[in-house]
Amino acid sequence: MSFNSCVQKVQFVGGKHLLGVSEDSQVQLMDLDSLKVTHFVCGAHQGSVRNATVDPHCEYLATSGCDGQLKVIKIAENSLVCDKKISKKS
Repeated sequence: MSFNSCVQKVQFVGGKHLLGVSEDSQVQLMDLDSLKVTHFVCGAHQGSVRNATVDPHCEYLATSGCDGQLKVIKIAENSLVCDKKISKKS
């Protein structure tokens, strides 16, 4: 796991993964057994990613950013399943 700007959050996910997000809108999910990044999103939001979480089954990744958007990604397919404005501020 490596970022080009300040890291906003690092969180263990289910004891098998480590989730990290950064100010430059990167989201990385690292497998703790192999220590390899298994999912990488660059430009997830316009501006900084403020928060992220993964569901208990490691199927979905949800992120929120300074752009006021909530995004949900189906990890296995790397497909966006939700992109919704949740904040009036951007």
